[in-house]
Amino acid sequence: MGRTAAIGVTVLGFVTEIRIIQVYQHATDNSLLDVIGYLEAGAYNGINGEIAHLFIDGVDVLSEVTHNDPGDTPGYFDLLNYQMTLGTHTAQVKYLGSATYNPSESAVYTVSTTLIPTTLTCSITPLSGSAPLIISVSGRLTETPTGIGIPGTMIDIYMNGLRQGGWYTDASGFYSVGFTLSNPGVVDIYAEFVGSGKYEGC
Repeated sequence: MGRTAAIGVTVLGFVTEIRIIQVYQHATDNSLLDVIGYLEAGAYNGINGEIAHLFIDGVDVLSEVTHNDPGDTPGYFDLLNYQMTLGTHTAQVKYLGSATYNPSESAVYTVSTTLIPTTLTCSITPLSGSAPLIISVSGRLTETPTGIGIPGTMIDIYMNGLRQGGWYTDASGFYSVGFTLSNPGVVDIYAEFVGSGKYEGC
């Protein structure tokens, strides 16, 4: 009585796929990135309880455990509000695998962040009067695309080309400062915003 030699059979993990449904940069701040999608084993067969990783420029920056979406479909992930630096970046979602499921990765997406353009107004009252003349310099700093005021931002005031100091905008983007002009003559006054890591100067 005999038998054949045993032959080993290797059973690999389930093949997985990352299905991206949205790569979105916020309209009011394009440095904020959302990536939304599903981890699946087979067509629309979502997998819960596994970890989806967001890679920016090849670096793992954000992760989330897959779960049911608002419509109760499993395998969902929403990697939200990642703050990118200025410039052009690559974004990719990866699943690193487990004992049951094989690793997989999405396509690579290119995303670019730019400074948000701004608008600065300046008004002066009164425009003339006898010395010493007390004037008020006021205005507002806003995001040009949305018109939303930019709070807590320094505005520089210049008189005849010389900086007089910096004043911060309030919660709605407004600024106001008073000066006393003691010398007769014409004084050229303007306001300036030098810009920041998020906003263009103006």
